Parts: sequence; structure tokens; C-alpha cells
Amino acid sequence: MHKQPLIKNAMAQSDYIAVAADGQPQEETAAAVGRLGLLAMLGSAFLFSIMAVIVKCLSRFGPFQLVFWRSVFMFCGTATMLRVGHQDLWGKPSDRPILIARGVAGFGFMGTFYYAIKVLPLSDAVVITY
Repeated sequence: MHKQPLIKNAMAQSDYIAVAADGQPQEETAAAVGRLGLLAMLGSAFLFSIMAVIVKCLSRFGPFQLVFWRSVFMFCGTATMLRVGHQDLWGKPSDRPILIARGVAGFGFMGTFYYAIKVLPLSDAVVITY
């Protein structure tokens, strides 16, 4: 008996419901959403690799200077997107502890990742991260 991969089965058996700009529900297949997700991941990986190369090239700056400036631009972009989407910058009060924990973990990751890029060959630092 030939079995299909679990992900292919799950995608074939589920649908994703989106809401159009006019508020009407719009069905999209999971495969179409999966393709969009795949494109987003490819774009993310490409931009992440460009960022790693830029970090490596900026040898005159310390890793935490780079984390600071990345965070400044990330905050400005994210705050703008939240404001446009009419979402609270700080989230729901019940979600704040996990948001704070995620922020601390993200800061630790970025600082140690940028440090690794500085002291290791770029390929080693990036491969170890994944």
C-alpha cells in the first residue's frame, strides 16, 4: 500500500478561509496558501542571507551595535504596520509575559548570532544556525 506524505495529505484535506476586502469569505485551497507560504520562506531566507553578509562586511562595528540598529529599524517598521492595522503595540495584557520572553530570547539570539558571524566563517555561522 502506497502512502502519501503526511503534509501532502493534510494539505489536500483542508481548506483555508480568507476574508476579502469587502468582508465576504473567500475560500482558498491549502495548496495555494502553502505556495504563498513557501514563497514567503524563500524570500525570508534570501533576505536573511543578505543581512548575514552585510553583518560580516561591517567589521568595524560591534555585534551589539548592529543588533541595536537592526532593532531600531525593526521597531519603526513593526510599529507602523501595527498602527496601520489598528493593533495595540503592546498586545493584550494577558499576552505580555510571553511577548517579553520572546523579545528577550530574540535579543539573545541576535546578539549571539551576530557575534558568531563576526568570529566564525560566514558559512559555518549560518549553517550552525539552521
